[in-house]
Amino acid sequence: QDVLQKFAVFEPYFTPWTPQFSEPVEKLAIAILSADFNQRPVGQLVQRIPLLIDKSRFEIFCFSYETSDGSQVLVNIHNNVEEFHWVKGHDPRVVAEMINSVQAHILIDLNGYTDGGHSEVVAAKPAPVTVNYLGYPYTMALPQYDYVLTDRIVTPPEHSPNCFTEHFALLPRTYMVNDHMQSQMDQVEGDFTVKDAANFSLPHHDEKVILSNFNHLQKVGPETFKLWTKIMKKSPGSLLWLLRFPKEAETHLKRQAAEASVDPERLFLTDKFPWDHHMRVKRAASMLLDTLEYNAHVSGFDALWVGLPLVTMPGRNMARRCGASFLWTQGVPELVARNQKEYVKIASTLAKQPEKLAAVRARVEAQRFDGPLFDTAGWVQEFERSLRLMWDTMSSQAVRKGSTQSMHIVLQGTLDWKTDR
Repeated sequence: QDVLQKFAVFEPYFTPWTPQFSEPVEKLAIAILSADFNQRPVGQLVQRIPLLIDKSRFEIFCFSYETSDGSQVLVNIHNNVEEFHWVKGHDPRVVAEMINSVQAHILIDLNGYTDGGHSEVVAAKPAPVTVNYLGYPYTMALPQYDYVLTDRIVTPPEHSPNCFTEHFALLPRTYMVNDHMQSQMDQVEGDFTVKDAANFSLPHHDEKVILSNFNHLQKVGPETFKLWTKIMKKSPGSLLWLLRFPKEAETHLKRQAAEASVDPERLFLTDKFPWDHHMRVKRAASMLLDTLEYNAHVSGFDALWVGLPLVTMPGRNMARRCGASFLWTQGVPELVARNQKEYVKIASTLAKQPEKLAAVRARVEAQRFDGPLFDTAGWVQEFERSLRLMWDTMSSQAVRKGSTQSMHIVLQGTLDWKTDR
């Protein structure tokens, strides 16, 4: 309601541009609206798209609702797009007019209802096709959004139309792009030994089982923590490594562990590590236990990139199914549990069987380079296909029926998707 009210203020004074749908479009203009083009999770993930996208068929126009932080992420994006506009503090109508002026065919909103988002700009429909992507893993529940870019694991087709007002544009691999292969290679080079871990005052998986999770602790709900304590009970001597993120949670978590008859000293909490080490040090852990109320997103990518098996259980909405999407794409679906009992069993079995854990870890490490999860160039090619299909579907509808109603889009791929988990 708030978005629609903001849009209603300038709606009478704004006229969206209308293309000639019957005329073929050789190069699609893509507008991207975000407050996260800086050194933030979304910026880190999307930074390579402007460089890898086929510039003979696409041109990108960025509209940033944040000021510069001088980061390399921002430089990578800024220097590889057709135009980059700073719009923080601008009236929504002005931003809509700016997008209108570049005659974008497709507008992608990377924020949704997250901090810095301005969905009222999208509600004005300054581009014929509008897309919800990445920043907000739920429906926008606004008729002005045509598509959500997603995959069959995080949003099984049977979830629509009950859960989404947008139509699905389904990618054949995980819907989330990443840049680890390009920007985080140094974090996985060489070994990370017991001595290396000791230099950071960390234990090492060669000496004991180290269960871990590196999310903000607000993602750790009571049901997830209860399952973690069950896994610890079945894995004597194991530690649970968490971040003091925030530090105030440490006392509460240790109290909860004690109430579950787990020695609070087996909770190993550390501060966040500096950016140039934050991923490398995670190699000291044995595995990552996913948070079930809200899955690991970027931290899930980070864990798989450094070789940690990720144990997850998909839930009922998009935010609770990312771990499963990553693992199916990575080629290790046996780490996806069907229920809580299986979640505990998978993790505790790996913890008690070092050879099995080592074998799974070796597969995860090998798939970093051999599998599709970190193949950014391949992901961008599928992204290009999805953009073209969105436009072609919309324009053909307009020509045949005189309306611009969107339809579900499914990109064919080679992954063996199953949605029974």
